[in-house]
Amino acid sequence: MHAVPGTDALYLLSFRDAPHGKVLRLPLTSGATAADADEIVPAGGTVIEDLAVTRDTVWVVDMDGGPQQVRAFDGKGGPLPPVEIPPMSSVSSYSARLSTLGQDPIAWSCESFTEPATWWVAARGEAPRPTVLRTTTPVDLSGYEVTREFATSKDGTRVPLNVIAAPGTPRDGTAPALLTAYGGYSVPLVPRFDPELLLWLEQGGVYVVANIRGGGEFGEEWHHRYAFLFDQLGLGYRPGAPA
Repeated sequence: MHAVPGTDALYLLSFRDAPHGKVLRLPLTSGATAADADEIVPAGGTVIEDLAVTRDTVWVVDMDGGPQQVRAFDGKGGPLPPVEIPPMSSVSSYSARLSTLGQDPIAWSCESFTEPATWWVAARGEAPRPTVLRTTTPVDLSGYEVTREFATSKDGTRVPLNVIAAPGTPRDGTAPALLTAYGGYSVPLVPRFDPELLLWLEQGGVYVVANIRGGGEFGEEWHHRYAFLFDQLGLGYRPGAPA
């Protein structure tokens, strides 16, 4: 459970009976316990990764198989207008200012496979905007394309693939490809900028990041489903045992 203070309540990111996470609001009153908390953001199809609170807004980071997005709610869970951030991105390093006067800004670091980390700022009722605070690099990957595709495993599970390549690169198997993946300990692979990719991409190569089972990209059930793979190998693995 993750707790974030508000002006008159404590906001809790809880995974109890909610593998994808839910947000609870606990009033800051004498004698209040977790049993007095109200659910204001229920669990859904995406995984709630993080939570931040400003004076009048609850900000939630969702993860959908690796890429992340941001949602905003009022203090009691009422949905606010969509928060538009670049697609196929990850967000991290929240910085929220809590006060009792005016609109409280919030900032987060946003990056993708083709764009280095940039700090964005937003406030309730305002569209997020990038700032001048960003990672600088002489490597430019902005001309390459990122597509989201799926491969079907032997047992029918659809596994996400993040494909990075130059526009027009053949998809018939003739282009050289590097495929990387990690699945374990509920650790997700989210979009990250890697300048070393330029060495491969500028030679016509394709780079693929797979969000395989064992990570946390789709919640605890995705983490636990790699027990199937161990069973197929006769290793007798069960979730919670050393891998």
